[in-house]
Amino acid sequence: MQDQNLILVISVSLGLLLIVFTFATLLIINHQKKLRQKQNELFRAVLEAEEREQTRLGQNLHDDMCPLLAIASTQLNFAATDTSTSPQLASNLLNIWNQLSEINNDLRKLSHELVAFDTKKNTLGQALESYALKHHHIFGHIHCTIDKQYNELSSTVASQLLRISKELMHNAVKHSGAKELWVELKTNSQFLILTVADNGVGFNTASEDGIGLQNIKHRAKLLNAQFNLEREGSRTVANLKYQLSKAPL
Repeated sequence: MQDQNLILVISVSLGLLLIVFTFATLLIINHQKKLRQKQNELFRAVLEAEEREQTRLGQNLHDDMCPLLAIASTQLNFAATDTSTSPQLASNLLNIWNQLSEINNDLRKLSHELVAFDTKKNTLGQALESYALKHHHIFGHIHCTIDKQYNELSSTVASQLLRISKELMHNAVKHSGAKELWVELKTNSQFLILTVADNGVGFNTASEDGIGLQNIKHRAKLLNAQFNLEREGSRTVANLKYQLSKAPL
């Protein structure tokens, strides 16, 4: 009888321990889920705030600074072509006019790049291919393997990925001696994988704290994406892996 009571007590105790363990596990899982949700909300808030600010800066550059530079350039051109202006002064004014015109063109390009990407007009792949092919005069060969159909990204995420892609290609342009550029954008049920590679002289590990690379790492972190840069044979290869199934946005 005592043995039966002991077995009963042990059984009840084990049952209670199992219930407590299960309840504690569910609490931990629920807590982790809430933490992930809060983290995703934070990612979303930071990215959206960054996109709003960059769009505002782009619009201000386009609407305020560019017209002022255009007016200044026009006034310089008039002064340079005035018959009363000495040849030497006219030459100096024309040089300044050319420089201002170049600055104005660069600011216009920058203002368009700062404005958030519109997923209703183009897919990320279409925009990426278009930007890559603009560098055909720099590289002997540009190899594009791009999924141009995928369009399930929010405009915020697409903008960040496009900015990362442009920065990577800009870095490739700066590699002296590079003759080929590879740009790949692949998607599957879980991941979007971006690869930008070139056959230039490579990168200096001491320059990893440069602004361009810092910006790329910052954007990748906000997207909760994996980013790595390495040398593979004769190529410098940058890879970014963005998870779609559990994407933060």
